[in-house]
Amino acid sequence: MASSHVYVGLAGDTDPGRFVSSGLFRSAEGAGPWEAVGDRVHPAPEVRAILTDPTRPGRVTVGTQRGVFRSDDRGERWRQLDAPEPGLAVWSLAAHPRDPGTLLAGYEPCAIVRSTDDGRSWERLPVEVAFPAVTLGPDMPKRVTGIAVDPGDPEAIYASVEIGGLLRSLDGGRS
Repeated sequence: MASSHVYVGLAGDTDPGRFVSSGLFRSAEGAGPWEAVGDRVHPAPEVRAILTDPTRPGRVTVGTQRGVFRSDDRGERWRQLDAPEPGLAVWSLAAHPRDPGTLLAGYEPCAIVRSTDDGRSWERLPVEVAFPAVTLGPDMPKRVTGIAVDPGDPEAIYASVEIGGLLRSLDGGRS
């Protein structure tokens, strides 16, 4: 039986002058030594989101400052998926609970993209949101920090926006 792995990514804030780290590490069973696998992604990845696939134990997908990368062999080899390159970074990833070929990625600045063909092509969802006045300064981040699809209602998508609140779509992301 194949072993499972635990993955940890390093990144930092995207504000100018802030400390930024990069790197991606894995540990077999979460108990073994940590092994760097980020040196296999160029440039060095600032990893803010990690998505594993329980139905495909070797698959791991990461969100970075350059976009979305995937490995199907536990991080030995990586390829960049055709997701749009983010303005600053990909901050969140989610898999649809009922449709394994559907992936969502949350960006900074605030945007959500979706793939319905397992990452081969992507579409930008129409995220139209007004932010609270307190966040309107040029230095206030507007990043999608989390995405979830309701397993009981697969048309309901939720996304958290740092310093902005919660977004909800009840029509599968069409609005």
